[in-house]
Amino acid sequence: MQVQTLPLSHGTPSPSIRARTLSLSHKPNMRLLMRNLSFTSGSCNPLKRVSKSPISLGNRGGLVGIRCELVEEGRVDDGFYIRRCVEIARKAIGCTRPNPMVGCVIVKDGKVVGEGFHPKAGQPHAEVFAIRDAGDLAENATAYVSLEPCNHYGRTPPCTEALIKAKVKRVVVGMVDPNPIVASKGVDRLKNAGIEVTVGIEEELCKSLNESYIHQMLTGKPFVTLRYSLSVNGKIVDHLGEGAAETGGYYSLLLQEYDAVIVSSASITEKFSTLTSQEPGANQPLCIIAASNSSSSIEISDLPAESAAEVIIFSDRQREVEPKLAEKGIETVVQDQMSLDAILEYSKRQGFCSVLLDLRGSINDVKGLLQEGIEQNLLQKIVIEVMPVWVEGDDKNTFVALKTLDKILDIKKLKPKILGTSSLPSSGPGVSPFQIQTLPPPTSLLFHLCGAAAMSEASLYPPIEPNTFDLIIIGTGLPGSLIAAAASASGKTTLHLDPNTFYGSHFASLPISELTSFLDSHSTAAQPQSSTTTDSNGQDFTILDLTAGPLYSDVAISSYAPEILMEHSRRFSIDLGGPRVFFCADKAIDLMVKSGASQYLEFKSVDASFVCNENGRLWNVPDSRAAIFKDKTLGLTEKNQLMRFFKLVQQHLEASSDQDNGSEGSQNSRISEEDLESTFVEFLKKMRLPPKIKSIILYAIVMADYDQNDLDACKDILKTKDGIERLALYNKSVGRFPNAFGALIYPMYGHGELSQAFCRRAAVKGCLHVLRMPVKSLLMEKESGRYKGVRLASGQDLFSDQLVLDPTFTVPSPPDPLRGSLKGLSLSDMKGKVARGICVIASSLKQGISNFLVVYPPRTLYPEQNTSIRAVQIGGGLAVCPLGMFVLYFSTLCDDAKKGKNLLRAAMNALLKIPDSENAESSSEAQNGNAEVKPTLLWNAMYIQELPTGQLGHISSTPMPDGSLNYNDLLDATMKLFQKMYPDGEFFPENASPEDVEDEGELSLES
Repeated sequence: MQVQTLPLSHGTPSPSIRARTLSLSHKPNMRLLMRNLSFTSGSCNPLKRVSKSPISLGNRGGLVGIRCELVEEGRVDDGFYIRRCVEIARKAIGCTRPNPMVGCVIVKDGKVVGEGFHPKAGQPHAEVFAIRDAGDLAENATAYVSLEPCNHYGRTPPCTEALIKAKVKRVVVGMVDPNPIVASKGVDRLKNAGIEVTVGIEEELCKSLNESYIHQMLTGKPFVTLRYSLSVNGKIVDHLGEGAAETGGYYSLLLQEYDAVIVSSASITEKFSTLTSQEPGANQPLCIIAASNSSSSIEISDLPAESAAEVIIFSDRQREVEPKLAEKGIETVVQDQMSLDAILEYSKRQGFCSVLLDLRGSINDVKGLLQEGIEQNLLQKIVIEVMPVWVEGDDKNTFVALKTLDKILDIKKLKPKILGTSSLPSSGPGVSPFQIQTLPPPTSLLFHLCGAAAMSEASLYPPIEPNTFDLIIIGTGLPGSLIAAAASASGKTTLHLDPNTFYGSHFASLPISELTSFLDSHSTAAQPQSSTTTDSNGQDFTILDLTAGPLYSDVAISSYAPEILMEHSRRFSIDLGGPRVFFCADKAIDLMVKSGASQYLEFKSVDASFVCNENGRLWNVPDSRAAIFKDKTLGLTEKNQLMRFFKLVQQHLEASSDQDNGSEGSQNSRISEEDLESTFVEFLKKMRLPPKIKSIILYAIVMADYDQNDLDACKDILKTKDGIERLALYNKSVGRFPNAFGALIYPMYGHGELSQAFCRRAAVKGCLHVLRMPVKSLLMEKESGRYKGVRLASGQDLFSDQLVLDPTFTVPSPPDPLRGSLKGLSLSDMKGKVARGICVIASSLKQGISNFLVVYPPRTLYPEQNTSIRAVQIGGGLAVCPLGMFVLYFSTLCDDAKKGKNLLRAAMNALLKIPDSENAESSSEAQNGNAEVKPTLLWNAMYIQELPTGQLGHISSTPMPDGSLNYNDLLDATMKLFQKMYPDGEFFPENASPEDVEDEGELSLES
């Protein structure tokens, strides 16, 4: 019997990653940048001249770390940089439909000065982000781009004009865009502008990057891939290999690349979760169920409610759908005869570029589709999983069943891979028809493939070098990103890890499906256990396992228009920690400018602020002297009282400033120390301000969290000196930026951009970032119990002087002898809760206004309301949702989940029309005096978020998003954390070099 084994692909990279020469991608296999070059053990080829340059990151940028640039004997290797373009373009895999994936690299004097990629449709293209990254260094540089720059106005301006405006000297294009709107027009425009253009570098690689996009442009039909599992004796297996559908498995990775997956109704009776990609942040494909030659009824097991919108049934006759599924809105399409061409036409109308035909179950169920695909040349690619099993039986579950075929398939470009205990040969791309050949049944194949399992795990988590750092940070939330940037700026060697595939952790901005998955995965408690200690083979440390604790509870998600949301699913960028805004003069803005992170961010003005009264009416919050006098809701007496109060505060601030500067200010202008130490609400009464004005000042300007009139129940009584300080912040914010309407601004694409911006600043200073890198354990010294390092999921041990943990992690009760040493470690202590709500609505709450704040002071919704409820509406103009839709965030502090959710429901019912909503409790009924029609709710989520704290010695835990509207308290907590670790260190030194900070002192604010 002949034995045939599958060789490893020659493109398999070396598993070593050197922090000083290589970059780390968050792609699951973390392939190395130099995989196509002649390198040994991850080091640079000594025959080439190599320069080192920082890499930026973000869902709009590139990667992070330090990488090699290549110049050979004075000649630039264009192919090297085009390959880099392709690598960073793949960061947006599955997210750009209907657009292609594109990467851009800008090189000057042999060094990479800017990188970017196209993150998703509707957002700027790769060239724009690369130019922003390069800044002034783009002038006279060479721009490398994997696909021809566009030269037309669509949802974004032409990229050719951006390159011309940046004054690049040369443009190298991987391939011409097959889109007839673009084809060669971009190249011609650049040439006419006097820019040297080179086309066709690494063209085949660039074509493989966007094979589905190219096929759709050339044929008008989606790119179709056939996938099935084979036994070693050539029989089709009706299940996946071990681990294939799990996170990092080939099938999970495959699904995120496709817009739709076709399966038979026989296979769908299994767990539906196997038809969804398990990759964090993955865009899920539409599940098309082909119901042919099967029973008259269709049942789907374990179908989540939110997944119903991602399912459609194609049938050759009317069938009965399980009533529970029909109620969820699953669409059924009846055809006279089941046709693959008709399914592809439907997919085309949905804007899909790629479809996966998955053979699961009997071939007989999809025999017609498969035969049509082969005979009509509708298949472009085939993926076969060869499993180490022997299947007995006849030939009805082999391709012999297709007896009427008048042609055979001709396989070309076979690419074998070893995956755990299976092998995966794939053909293509774009070659049709194929020749299918099954392997003879080898006796040693099972042993050979089983032995490769450890290799597969090692390639998933390559070693990190060096293995010792000053600081290791786990989690890329905003506090961790701030500490990484500050420590790197202070010269500390820093490693920044995150188990997720995206930046931001609990501060991220995510599409709806990813946000739902994140909340679900972080609301389930790990099994209670004691910490496991392991002998470290003679080392001087023991191993203490980490667990992930639940930080969210009572998660409730409802979708009222799934078809609308599915159509626009990839155009949402929802904040996990909302609502938040920036005061134009607050600490976060100053820190962004000081650190240089502001160059990676854009903002828009918040148009207005409103405060609700006891009758449900919304009062406008005046933000200037002119606004006070224009406000028709304020009487003349109220206007004069408010103006006198603001004048008094201004005089006090000026006198205090003069005194601080050594000048002799007028003591009569200063508020007395007695008043400053009194409660702010008493001071406002002393000023004889009417209730309406006091409510505006206390809750819409000063942003008090609790009822300041109930001193017995108030958990945070505001003193006058604190109230004056917050008034000063509001006053300084108004007018700081000429094109800002008031005191508040909001970042484009959501608040998740902040974490990415500070990670980029950290990367510039040498911080090494690695996404998709789980940490399993802490390494503790045996004798003292002092922290020593961490153990990764790969088994590698890394060491550092200091450790900063994401609040996700908890340390269970430690065993002896560490119990005494770790007595103070309490990373799971909770200091409170925040109730958060998110709504997607079809129209604005206020006609003609897109972005605004609404505050419900205590007692305005119902008598038991003892905290403020804040709501922020953000429109599509800030790229957080499709144009014409709006995202509405709610938050309030609470002691328990029931009270918190009652508060959220009361505010939502006051503002929105909730379909089929249950009547709120009698104590929570709100009166709505607004004359405007309530918007229709399309989707909403409510959840309770914990506020954990904890620190022990050299281990610290970063804070979660708090209940404040801005970041001031969170920044204070982060600075204290940094100063405890480095008492003599400065939180972002002032002496930043000019080349590290561009446009310092400026902030990009769009009108």
